[in-house]
Amino acid sequence: MRANPTTIFVTFLPSILIILLSVLSFSEVTANIKGLFILSLLLIFPILFVLQGVACALGKGSLVVSLLFSTITFIVILIIYLNSSALIYIFIYIVSGLIGYGIIKLFQKNK
Repeated sequence: MRANPTTIFVTFLPSILIILLSVLSFSEVTANIKGLFILSLLLIFPILFVLQGVACALGKGSLVVSLLFSTITFIVILIIYLNSSALIYIFIYIVSGLIGYGIIKLFQKNK
């Protein structure tokens, strides 16, 4: 079975962006932009999960695989750069993805 490029895009893009924003935020090369990571934790990452859920609901990928891959990526970032107090964000992100998925499925059902 051949993987669809759109499915690969939906599955991996949020994880790639999470990695890039995290590395950029904690890099010694760039100026001190820790604020970018705070913004990412509170706004950008949840939006990425919502968009991922929406894309999965539109038939562009598997919700479980996509959310699992993005969650594992965040856990790796959490282990490398953060402490255990950031574990609560995992639940927020998963719920965000499920909300994005659920809203689209609800609209599709009502059509």
